[in-house]
Amino acid sequence: MICIAWRSAQLFNLELGTWVNQAGTTISIEVLSKAFHQFNPKMQEDHRRLVTEIKKKVGNDLTIIALFVCISLFAPELSTEGYRVIVSNLQDKYSLLLKHYLEANYDWAEAVDKLSVLTRLAFEAKVHTDENSKAFMTCNASHVDPLLLEVFNLQ
Repeated sequence: MICIAWRSAQLFNLELGTWVNQAGTTISIEVLSKAFHQFNPKMQEDHRRLVTEIKKKVGNDLTIIALFVCISLFAPELSTEGYRVIVSNLQDKYSLLLKHYLEANYDWAEAVDKLSVLTRLAFEAKVHTDENSKAFMTCNASHVDPLLLEVFNLQ
């Protein structure tokens, strides 16, 4: 569930204010109000703000998004007791890989700034997902646009 914001940002088009999939199909972010309004009326605005910030900082760099998805997936707090150290070590490796990737592709000052902003956005994405996970998990897929199902991987 934590990866939803990153996947959403990956497909979000800032100029259009819509999601665009690989086939070029677009869907307006306003569909969030229709699908999830009963759970959280502010969800659409919160999600738009979050994915817009992520997209502005990441652009179309799929490597950064993929690394943050990996960092999110290897969250020690989500693993079982006996595997927390192993999972934490894996998360550390992906975090270090992200740091080195940024340093290799941007000047040092920009890399440090990008890493701090992305870390803050990762925390905000986690909070956003935690607050809205009930909505994502209990939505009736038959009432949700098919592209939204693809964007949020709810199929």
